[in-house]
Amino acid sequence: MVIVPDIKGLQRTQAMLILRNSDLEQGHETKVFSSSPENTVLAQSPPPGETVPFNYTVNILTSAGEKEKDYIMPDLAGVNIFEVYRLLRQKNLFVENLSVSTNNLVESGIILEQAPAPGYKVNKKTPITMIANRQDDDIRLRRRLINIDFRLEGYRNARFARVNVLSLSGSEIVYSRITEPGAPIRTEAAVRGDALAQLFVSNELIAEKEFPAPGGE
Repeated sequence: MVIVPDIKGLQRTQAMLILRNSDLEQGHETKVFSSSPENTVLAQSPPPGETVPFNYTVNILTSAGEKEKDYIMPDLAGVNIFEVYRLLRQKNLFVENLSVSTNNLVESGIILEQAPAPGYKVNKKTPITMIANRQDDDIRLRRRLINIDFRLEGYRNARFARVNVLSLSGSEIVYSRITEPGAPIRTEAAVRGDALAQLFVSNELIAEKEFPAPGGE
């Protein structure tokens, strides 16, 4: 006989490892939408502390994450890229890819094109791409180096962390690795104009930092 361990609050992969090390098997898994991170174990049966035979199956209830809320994609052409970040953030949306084009009749940082197009339904998992303008003679767009500093907080286990930087140099991934809880995430990036650093943990946007261009905001 073995005592059922408490696996509530753990990620599914870690919970399954604990069950196997306890000579138990995973039984039926049910997923429900919740505010807990995706694949977090919310409940188990039998409950922790119960004595069961070896190789007994433990049924689990896991989180499917929050149910995605749909929004109508706004028309962002003609809007400054920093304002775009703020407008999308209000709806839990973010720019995943940023590229640049040159039109010397349009101010640097102004959005020229977007995808999805205005009017489409989007949610936080929708990849959003923007094309921003970059004037050839804009002195604010001189290449500069920014130092980026995040910290992986609020997690019990190591997570895959990624830092994406958006600027008028385009978009670039500058950090991508498994990171321990509480560990600092320090990196740097060469950017032009206004820049935004985004921290993703397990593909969820967790934090952002703005780096306005000198002489900008």
